[in-house]
Amino acid sequence: MKTKGSAILLILLIAGGGLLFAQDPTILIVAKSEAAEPVVLELQSLLTESVPEIVMTDHRKAIVEEYDRANADRAYLLDQARAYARKQPVQPRGEVVPYTESLLVSTYVSKPYNPDLLSLFEREEALNWYLNREQAIGVFLVDVTAFDQARRVRLSYGEGSRYEARPIYDRLLIAMEDRTLIEELLAQAVYILTDGTKALLKIEGSKEINVVDEAVGRIESLDLYLIPAETSAVTVGRSGYEPRKVAVIWEEGRVATVTPNLQRIVNEPITLLSDVGTVQYASEDEAGESGMITLESPSYPIALSIEKEGFVKRMIHIPQATGTIIRFGVRKTSVNVLDEQKRLYRRALGTILSFGSYVATRALATAYDPRHENPLWSLALGSTRMLSIVSSVAMIAELSSYASAVGMMQE
Repeated sequence: MKTKGSAILLILLIAGGGLLFAQDPTILIVAKSEAAEPVVLELQSLLTESVPEIVMTDHRKAIVEEYDRANADRAYLLDQARAYARKQPVQPRGEVVPYTESLLVSTYVSKPYNPDLLSLFEREEALNWYLNREQAIGVFLVDVTAFDQARRVRLSYGEGSRYEARPIYDRLLIAMEDRTLIEELLAQAVYILTDGTKALLKIEGSKEINVVDEAVGRIESLDLYLIPAETSAVTVGRSGYEPRKVAVIWEEGRVATVTPNLQRIVNEPITLLSDVGTVQYASEDEAGESGMITLESPSYPIALSIEKEGFVKRMIHIPQATGTIIRFGVRKTSVNVLDEQKRLYRRALGTILSFGSYVATRALATAYDPRHENPLWSLALGSTRMLSIVSSVAMIAELSSYASAVGMMQE
């Protein structure tokens, strides 16, 4: 009979005693209407991202210690039942160690709209049992009520066994975007959970502007910054612009907004020369088609995309100023060495003929116009000399192309 009674006691402890083992404290986010459920889910996600640890006030420490004592009592009763069933001596009751840390890791738990759950908030004993079971430090209640084209959004918060929901946000919204609403609710929640030590900052303007201070956290999903509330100014920057310190004005539970006016860094213009003639190029600031690309006031680092039919697409990266003239080349997608060789031979023949025409013209001018009285001979000499120079430059380019083709074949 004693063994049977011990087993029954053990089952009752497990089934009705609530939590038998300690779990991470939670912050509940409860929907008071079906329309509030999307807001509850997003608020849970954002708080998990931005405030993984809450500030431990004296009241919250008392709540944690109360839960620890209740867990210790249940664990002691369970040990008693087990020892009684096994006819073993009972171990001494464990002592609750006071919580001394300033921060507490907390889990955010969302609860969909449930009238039965909401009814617990009307009865103190039932609510205390539920909060104890969930190990809840605090509870956010979110309510959204539709009025034609408008919505009334309410947010309340309460803590501990003597739970009393305190309204912290109540607005009638007519034309507010969901993103702005979430930002305002998150700002209120952050203010409460961090005990006023943290606040949200929003930067108006380009998304490329960011806060460069090390003590600042970023909420990526909303492009917001989590900043110590005592901060009076932050340094903002952007690639290609001078960093600047801007003042921040805080309001309790509100998103602070700054609109910085940054000055662009003026760099010397650079020219990029293509070894393969005209190419299509594109950078962050401009795009076009040319064999000589001039960037008037470049912002470093530079990333320049180069394309040309029959050539492999290339991305040119210039991390910092390295000079005013930069040469670049691109590789062909396929190489026919025999064709390159034929073109080289034709160009060599053309170069020889152009030089030959210049030498012949000079010899004839010396023979028939030794005193340079006829301007036509001077014109002929100038034309053939220019032709020979251009042909020589083209010959060098063809030779470079042929060498590149041979190199690619060897690879």
